[in-house]
Amino acid sequence: MKVSDAIVEFGFDCKVRKLSEKTVANYLKQLRYIQKYLNDEFQITEIEEIKKDTSRNAQPQTSRT
Repeated sequence: MKVSDAIVEFGFDCKVRKLSEKTVANYLKQLRYIQKYLNDEFQITEIEEIKKDTSRNAQPQTSRT
Protein backbone atom coordinates (compact mmCIF):
# COMPACT_ATOMS: atom_id res chain seq x y z
CA MET A 1 0.00 0.00 0.00
CA LYS A 2 1.27 3.46 -0.84
CA VAL A 3 2.04 5.75 2.09
CA SER A 4 -0.18 8.42 0.51
CA ASP A 5 -3.12 5.99 0.33
CA ALA A 6 -2.64 5.02 3.98
CA ILE A 7 -2.71 8.70 4.97
CA VAL A 8 -5.99 9.22 3.09
CA GLU A 9 -7.51 6.14 4.73
CA PHE A 10 -6.35 7.29 8.17
CA GLY A 11 -7.97 10.68 7.57
CA PHE A 12 -11.22 8.99 6.61
CA ASP A 13 -11.06 6.80 9.73
CA CYS A 14 -10.51 9.86 11.93
CA LYS A 15 -13.56 11.56 10.40
CA VAL A 16 -15.68 8.44 10.91
CA ARG A 17 -14.62 8.46 14.58
CA LYS A 18 -15.81 12.08 14.69
CA LEU A 19 -12.49 13.65 15.67
CA SER A 20 -12.46 17.41 15.38
CA GLU A 21 -11.55 18.91 12.00
CA LYS A 22 -8.53 20.64 13.55
CA THR A 23 -7.28 17.37 15.04
CA VAL A 24 -7.66 15.53 11.74
CA ALA A 25 -5.98 18.36 9.83
CA ASN A 26 -3.06 18.34 12.27
CA TYR A 27 -2.67 14.55 12.09
CA LEU A 28 -2.68 14.65 8.29
CA LYS A 29 -0.21 17.53 8.19
CA GLN A 30 2.21 15.63 10.44
CA LEU A 31 1.82 12.45 8.40
CA ARG A 32 2.53 14.35 5.18
CA TYR A 33 5.75 15.67 6.73
CA ILE A 34 6.74 12.09 7.55
CA GLN A 35 5.76 10.96 4.05
CA LYS A 36 7.94 13.66 2.49
CA TYR A 37 10.86 12.75 4.74
CA LEU A 38 10.58 9.05 3.90
CA ASN A 39 10.43 9.83 0.20
CA ASP A 40 13.24 12.41 0.21
CA GLU A 41 15.67 10.55 2.48
CA PHE A 42 14.94 6.90 1.74
CA GLN A 43 12.91 6.92 -1.52
CA ILE A 44 10.15 5.06 0.33
CA THR A 45 6.66 5.27 -1.14
CA GLU A 46 5.20 1.94 0.02
CA ILE A 47 4.27 1.05 3.61
CA GLU A 48 5.92 -2.36 3.18
CA GLU A 49 9.28 -0.68 2.50
CA ILE A 50 9.41 0.83 5.99
CA LYS A 51 11.61 -1.24 8.27
CA LYS A 52 12.53 -0.97 11.93
CA ASP A 53 15.90 0.53 10.96
CA THR A 54 14.14 3.30 9.01
CA SER A 55 12.53 4.65 12.16
CA ARG A 56 15.82 4.38 14.04
CA ASN A 57 17.54 6.43 11.35
CA ALA A 58 14.77 9.01 11.51
CA GLN A 59 15.36 9.80 15.17
CA PRO A 60 17.46 12.88 15.84
CA GLN A 61 20.97 12.07 16.90
CA THR A 62 21.97 13.59 20.22
CA SER A 63 25.48 13.75 21.51
CA ARG A 64 26.19 12.86 25.10
CA THR A 65 28.88 14.85 26.80
